[in-house]
Amino acid sequence: MREVTLQKQVKKEIDHRLSTLQDREAEVMRLYYGLGYKRRRSIREIGRRLEIASQRVRQIKKQAMHKLRRSAT
Repeated sequence: MREVTLQKQVKKEIDHRLSTLQDREAEVMRLYYGLGYKRRRSIREIGRRLEIASQRVRQIKKQAMHKLRRSAT
């Protein structure tokens, strides 16, 4: 029972953090880390899904990570 409660708290915290990002940034992070999906997606798969270049996916991911790290301090 404790584990389920902890999982819910972690999910809530992740959702809260991702809500601080722009929609596309949050979607890239969810896809890349498999948050809310059955599996993680590669940079190439994300690019195809969002119809953007792989390099742009990398830039968006890097920007999102920077924002998340900055907000965590």
